[in-house]
Amino acid sequence: MQHLGFGNWTRRKIWRIFVALVTIVACIIASIVTPRLLSFNAMTSGPAPTGNSGLTQRAIISSTSVSSKSVNALQISPHQLPSGNTSKPAQTGKNQAGTAAQPTATTGGSTAGTASAGNTATADPSGQAIPNGDLAGWRQIFAEDFNTNVPAGSFPGSIYGNEFTTYADGTPDTAGQQGAPSRYYPSKVASVSNGLLDLYLHTENGTPMAAAFLPKLQGNHLYGKYTIRFRADNLPGFKTAWLLWPDDNIWPSHGEIDFPENGLDGTINAFMHHLGASSGNDQDTYTTSANDQSWHTTSIEWTPNSVNFILDGQSIGTSTTRIPNGPMHWVIQTESCLPTCPAASTAGYIQIDWITAYTPA
Repeated sequence: MQHLGFGNWTRRKIWRIFVALVTIVACIIASIVTPRLLSFNAMTSGPAPTGNSGLTQRAIISSTSVSSKSVNALQISPHQLPSGNTSKPAQTGKNQAGTAAQPTATTGGSTAGTASAGNTATADPSGQAIPNGDLAGWRQIFAEDFNTNVPAGSFPGSIYGNEFTTYADGTPDTAGQQGAPSRYYPSKVASVSNGLLDLYLHTENGTPMAAAFLPKLQGNHLYGKYTIRFRADNLPGFKTAWLLWPDDNIWPSHGEIDFPENGLDGTINAFMHHLGASSGNDQDTYTTSANDQSWHTTSIEWTPNSVNFILDGQSIGTSTTRIPNGPMHWVIQTESCLPTCPAASTAGYIQIDWITAYTPA
């Protein structure tokens, strides 16, 4: 028994010595190999990424595994806005007196109805986007959405000068040519702010002020479709007379097409003065119950055989006889004093969201 006990003790002792030797050898090997591995990693991995403190290591690794085809598919076109862009404010509201609250400049300034030039808007304050492209039977030749702000005194200027002309400051309007004090004053009336062409109708020093501007359209101006989206405050004494006028200025015998035409305290009307007319009363008249205080879209469709007047997608009347058949130009003419001049305190806005024009396809 003593012999067996001694043998067991000897084997345990030898085993402990063996384990100790293995541990010592392992430590020696580790001390030699580890520094070399660290040196190798330092040479091949480069510096740690910077500027990604908000990313996990998993995210950084994943981003490097995207193929070049996938990256190209994720790129956004320069003309494509990310969804949810709301940089263009909604339309201006109305104050309790019934006139529009004056548009506020987007980057400061104290002038009512103006904004800093160059700021670009992106939504549609009227709630209806401008139509882009041709329509059935019509080829689009003009489209303006008023996305770049300009202050009063700078319209059309360098921003919109390739698209519009205006009647100069001090030009008598229709009533002014008959002795009334009313005048066109685009420098004091027209500005672009928050995606809208704002026409600030008001009186200064006894002169009622409005504006008339003409889109520069391609072609010979013979037949077309003319569409505008707008609203206006209730402004007794001011009126719209947005019309097609003969290029040769022979009136009334060469006709005239007006839509919308009405006092801004009334309802929207349309008129077509007949070809061969001998007086201004030789015309077709179409009336509606719609006023200007809501957003509306009006279109004139002028063809060799008819003139169709369309309000918010619905025809309000079509003329089919004695249609004007010579070139005409589009005048977005706002004026006053027909028949009564506005009170000196009457002031407010016409707001135009967009304008388009077409020629027969």
